[in-house]
Amino acid sequence: MRKHSVALLAAILVIAMLFIVSGCNPSSPGGLSVDYNEPLGQNQDRTLRTVGTWTKTGIVNHWHGGTDAGPMIMYGVEGLLQHVRTTNTYYWQLAESIEHNDDSTSLIHLRQNAKWHDGTPFTAKDVIAYYAIDYQNDVCKYYTQLEEVDEHTVKVYWKTYREPTDEAKTALFSCDTKLGSVQYDEFKTYVDQALEVIYSLELVDATDLEEDYGTNIVQPFGRKWNSSASAQMGEILNGMRSYEPDWFVATGPYKLDRYTETEMILVKNEDYYLDNSQAFDKIYVYQTPNNVNLIYSMLANNDIDYFDGAPLAETIEDILAENPNMVHYKMIDQNSCGLIFNLEKEIWQNDKVREAFQYIFDRDAIKNMAQPYGATSWYSMLTMTKSQAEILMFPEDFAKLKQYSYNQEKAAQLLQEAGWSRRDGKWYDQNGRRVDLTLGVENNTLMVNMGQVVQSTLDLFGITTTIKIGENWNTWFSTGRQENSIYDFVVGVTDANSYFTHPYGFMRHFFDVLDAHMLHLPTSDVTGRWQLTLTRPDGMGTVDLMDEIDKLLMIEGDELAEAVGNIVYGFSQYNFGVQFFENVTGSFFNASRVWGLPAVNELCAETRNITYIPQVGDEYFDEFADLNSWYTQGSVLARGLLYPRA
Repeated sequence: MRKHSVALLAAILVIAMLFIVSGCNPSSPGGLSVDYNEPLGQNQDRTLRTVGTWTKTGIVNHWHGGTDAGPMIMYGVEGLLQHVRTTNTYYWQLAESIEHNDDSTSLIHLRQNAKWHDGTPFTAKDVIAYYAIDYQNDVCKYYTQLEEVDEHTVKVYWKTYREPTDEAKTALFSCDTKLGSVQYDEFKTYVDQALEVIYSLELVDATDLEEDYGTNIVQPFGRKWNSSASAQMGEILNGMRSYEPDWFVATGPYKLDRYTETEMILVKNEDYYLDNSQAFDKIYVYQTPNNVNLIYSMLANNDIDYFDGAPLAETIEDILAENPNMVHYKMIDQNSCGLIFNLEKEIWQNDKVREAFQYIFDRDAIKNMAQPYGATSWYSMLTMTKSQAEILMFPEDFAKLKQYSYNQEKAAQLLQEAGWSRRDGKWYDQNGRRVDLTLGVENNTLMVNMGQVVQSTLDLFGITTTIKIGENWNTWFSTGRQENSIYDFVVGVTDANSYFTHPYGFMRHFFDVLDAHMLHLPTSDVTGRWQLTLTRPDGMGTVDLMDEIDKLLMIEGDELAEAVGNIVYGFSQYNFGVQFFENVTGSFFNASRVWGLPAVNELCAETRNITYIPQVGDEYFDEFADLNSWYTQGSVLARGLLYPRA
């Protein structure tokens, strides 16, 4: 198939898949009609209007299994500190500082004026309570004990055999953005039971580490966990999940006022520990589950002031043309989008077949169709984005990563070398069976668009492909990770980081949360952990995948760069998946009702569709990242960085 044929196909699909908002036609909106520094008086009620999702049980108890408290989690619950993952900066919240000592201990210093929404002080007991309940949390796998020094100080005793760097210690605590959700006095019964189980277990010792290092280093609280203790903790957590407080347990800048099935109203927490005099008095949240067309219509009709996302370019233009007050910013998203192969399937057992799939797709066309503001990647699956790999690896190691191209002739050659043959325009595998594949696709616009192009490209290449769209993310993920899945491969977010800007953030997402499960990587019969041998980029032998990951938070400098190179280069050699492009996300804001937006007059001189996407070190990089609530949650609202344009 010729390259221009795929490009033409992609262009046709763009037209077919466009979201048309309120019936308007694509157009190029102009800049702001009024200088952003001039008061317009369009937000006299000092409110922010946005969208979200929630369930009744989620609002009763955030810890209830399978529930969603939505906006209350975003704006009402907080942690010790908030990490902005793309910028590697912190907003200190319930803690005013964390002090790391030379004796493998740290001191968490809490704000003395922090309070729960019921007016009672937030104390050291509440920090300990959270980690007793969330005992399998990442940071719990690095320390042996938490101790109450006084009402506002917690002492952390780190594992001497697995002690993170000081930077990593702080980062680990920043991941727990929901820490202010377990008030000791409210959940005392369950917390005390959990602590009793935890500290009844013996500590892991040197002999245990010698016998099974890979398993024992990660034991929560450094204890020798057994099936009985795990079962007891399960019963305790089930009891807590079924408990119904008479208030939503939280500490954050906004409190729950009232809610229905369609609307939630949050009010400013007047007892908040920061000066929030500039903050919005109320946040109105409208429930719009899985209905992006409705959300886009609300943006166009001036019904909401804020929404995170970067839809198709034409959709953005339509919304801005319809609503002269709206602007759209874009920011890097620290993830790539592409294909993940299901290694349980026989088709992917041949190295040359996996390599062939690197050459089949016109990645530029896919990027332009699905996310034109992104950056095309010509690499295989790396475990992290290409741009982050370039930053975190030694330059000489990064240069050894293989770049592929759009070359279907090369793909055909590799498939023939693998024993495949093509007859009557269709491909047959080494056993003479016609190759028919099932592609699993998450049910959102970006992924569906990519899936359509992948299907069409493969069909024209001679590989019949059927798309199966999951009802939602959970359905897609559970189907893809199950044994004997119907999916032969999936299109989705690959090589992502949803934690903190450190190599471990990518590995945590890739191997614990998503990609490795969809890949069905092989596991050890002894430890149950992923089992994969990686070739070093320097040619000096091999390393074990999990050994390299286990040490990432304990090393820095050249040692860290070397380990990252071993993982990224070694994993890329397998061609377990395909990166299509590095994604971007974005945020819509109503500039007539929200003040504090960065560089509006400068960037909106000609169009309110701001296409400037700052990279690390660029002007406005931090300011743009702060605009995304998935990065900052309620931090920028609590601090008055964004506030009413009254």
